[in-house]
Amino acid sequence: MSRYRVLALILLLIAAAAALSGCLPETLRLTEAQDGSIQEARVGDTIQVRLRGNATTGYEWIRTSPSSLEGQPISAPTERLYVPDKGSVVGAPGTFLFTYRAKHPGTVTLSYDHLRTWEDEPIDHASFILWIH
Repeated sequence: MSRYRVLALILLLIAAAAALSGCLPETLRLTEAQDGSIQEARVGDTIQVRLRGNATTGYEWIRTSPSSLEGQPISAPTERLYVPDKGSVVGAPGTFLFTYRAKHPGTVTLSYDHLRTWEDEPIDHASFILWIH
């Protein structure tokens, strides 16, 4: 194979990789720092909401809106998971993890309350507007 063909093949592979790099699903990670923000994701992307807390105190992060994901542009492969900090002792804080998949274009507001389920008033709140395209 001539040098020119090898060079043309390499350039073709680089161009294809560059074109595809914008098409691969990504993970959008949201924390309290993005509270109140509008976030953008593409169909196929993973949306990960990570909220700090301490489950051993009885306080939990609960999704309050939307009340159901039925008909929403996202689905929830893992709705809620508590992950203690690595290497932490019993009673130490951790992260409440909510994982969603963007399934079709649309807009959804995800809202969470940090509360004890037997009490009425949350001690904290977080909300994110997702625009899926």
